[in-house]
Amino acid sequence: MLELIILILIIVGLIIHRYLTNFWEQGMLPYAMGFLMFANIFSIIYLVNFVWMFGLVLGIIIAVLTFFQIVFASFLWPFLLPQLISVHKDQLPSKLFSKLTNANPFIYGSFSFLIIGLGLLTIINFFVSDYSSLIKTIVEFFDGNYITPILWIVGVAVVSNVIRSYVLSKFLKRDSVKEPRVKNSKVEEATKILNEAEEKFGTDFNIVREYVEKGLDANKDQFSALIQKGGSVRKYIYTVIANVSGDLAESGQYHIYRGVLNPMGPGESLLKIFDSAMDELAKLGETNKEHAEAQKKGIRENIKSVG
Repeated sequence: MLELIILILIIVGLIIHRYLTNFWEQGMLPYAMGFLMFANIFSIIYLVNFVWMFGLVLGIIIAVLTFFQIVFASFLWPFLLPQLISVHKDQLPSKLFSKLTNANPFIYGSFSFLIIGLGLLTIINFFVSDYSSLIKTIVEFFDGNYITPILWIVGVAVVSNVIRSYVLSKFLKRDSVKEPRVKNSKVEEATKILNEAEEKFGTDFNIVREYVEKGLDANKDQFSALIQKGGSVRKYIYTVIANVSGDLAESGQYHIYRGVLNPMGPGESLLKIFDSAMDELAKLGETNKEHAEAQKKGIRENIKSVG
């Protein structure tokens, strides 16, 4: 009974892990280091459990398939089907900006408690269940035949992947009919500029990029009007980058205490991004050097007064 409870909790953990990973991959998950720590602990816990339940060789095989998300892609994907569809839609060329909202804080917070609970149950299970008892029960159910359960698992995995591919292709096809893919050179230019900025500033730019993309997506008419008037995409993008990075740096959420940015967080990087964006705007002629320096000084004064 305890082994069944542990397996159910592992399945729930895998679903939550895949859900949160979507946000982590896009740099949208707060306290990402904490998530990675619990995700790694989770991997160790289900490895230990699988070895204890199924034996050394089979347990390691199942753990490897789970780690590389083959188990999720084959069996658990229906639980996150709406999000899977959303993610696949966002990857269409006509979709420049991600539509993923922020991760649900309740689900995010429950992940760590689930891992802690699984760890405690794993320790208790050592004194309750025998080594590889679950695989023995399965084999006995199939009258000692190892081939039959293997064929069942492989067959279900194949059928499930076929269904998954069919369902997603239907939604992708429907989406492409509703919204024809229109090649927009200015949109591509905006994407290229953001990619260049990400290479220049590193992973901390992901925070800024998220807000820039959301802002552009919410102000498509303004962006289109700018283009029609012959405005510079580069000036527009770097203006938004400067506004976003400046607002974030002086928001107080990246301070270690009043007036001082946390050296362990992205605050210093946000300030550097703001400085670089102002230099770029001065270089492009959007502002002059004196005004840019005044803005840099002003944001530092604001940083000193908050936190």
